[in-house]
Amino acid sequence: PVHAYARRPGEKRSHPLRPGGETLASVGEICRKHGPAYVTKYGGSMPFRQRKVLRRLSVCRTGAAGGHVIECVSCGQWHYRFHSCGDRNCPGCGGLAAANWYHQQQKKLLNAPYFQLVFTLPSALRRIVRSNQKVLLPILMKSVNAAIQTLAADPDIIGGQLGVIAVLHTWGRTLVYHPHVHCLIPAIAADPDGNLILINGKFLLPTRPLAVLFRAKFMQAARAALPNLEFPQTLWDKQWYVHAQRALAPRLVLKYLAGYLYRTAISNGRVLAVTDQSVTFAYTDHNDGKHKTTTVSAEEFLRRFLQHVLPKGMHRVRYYGLINPKARDRLDALRQQLAKTPHPAGDPVSDDDQEQEPEWLPQCPHCGSTDLLIIIADFPPITRGPPPPLPVMPRGNP
Repeated sequence: PVHAYARRPGEKRSHPLRPGGETLASVGEICRKHGPAYVTKYGGSMPFRQRKVLRRLSVCRTGAAGGHVIECVSCGQWHYRFHSCGDRNCPGCGGLAAANWYHQQQKKLLNAPYFQLVFTLPSALRRIVRSNQKVLLPILMKSVNAAIQTLAADPDIIGGQLGVIAVLHTWGRTLVYHPHVHCLIPAIAADPDGNLILINGKFLLPTRPLAVLFRAKFMQAARAALPNLEFPQTLWDKQWYVHAQRALAPRLVLKYLAGYLYRTAISNGRVLAVTDQSVTFAYTDHNDGKHKTTTVSAEEFLRRFLQHVLPKGMHRVRYYGLINPKARDRLDALRQQLAKTPHPAGDPVSDDDQEQEPEWLPQCPHCGSTDLLIIIADFPPITRGPPPPLPVMPRGNP
């Protein structure tokens, strides 16, 4: 088997608008080409974390990061393999970590229907949140869970505690700042005595009261944390947005969320062209669902990309209620009760639906073989010029 996020031999993965499926550009190339000028212009006001990410992405998988020489036992050719940066914001790294998270969460899926909820902050708050990410983004995550659990605890609605997987996104499809939280919630709850509650029906929670609670919880916590900051009065005049729908395939929702846990805002496949002045990338229009392109200046692209770099130590995913690791014993007890209970109408997850966890296998860049690649030498970071060309060596060379 081949790693789910790795490219198979002969396979070209790209955005539909990229001609021929070829890799023409990348975020790393943008950082290398335009990063120095961006730092020269804005370095004095850039957070240290953004400068660090820019530096790491610019050397990722290049000679400047060092690496090793490998030999393919199938074709006998030697190749350079440069080190990756491993940064959680890098579009070229994190595939293995994302796949591992996805398969671990897939194993924990309950044999019950699931719901997907999306909580979005209004546009009047975006600039405030972006300027106070370290304070307000954790408040956003906690407020989402507090609103869900408060409404679920009402005996007239559910009367118990839910389990919530919450994943933070801060970007829109064109990389604008758009903080929102995706939640995946199984349709079961635990009452105060620890008994199982099955949730039937097309809806988990009423979204209008949920949005009102979400607004109240967030604004109360935000004002307490930032007492000297003045929030716009319009925040109370407009209804906040909460989208809820039945997750007919929770496995696919997990796969979608996993793709953004270890990658920030955009994949390399969406970057179509990089010039001396501009960057062209693809996106999907939310209104009509069509693939489109947009061209922005290189400076604007880096500004949009770097604004999604989270403060150090902040997590994009959190587990609340029944899914919290501290509630493992209670969840196991509910799982046993669920196995003895006739299942409600829906689309439960069976063992046959579980994808087998793949094994990551590196492949030869020359012949595409995944049989065996042998490391025969290491080399330090190269500061000047490209590495010298490697000849084709017969198998067994020292």
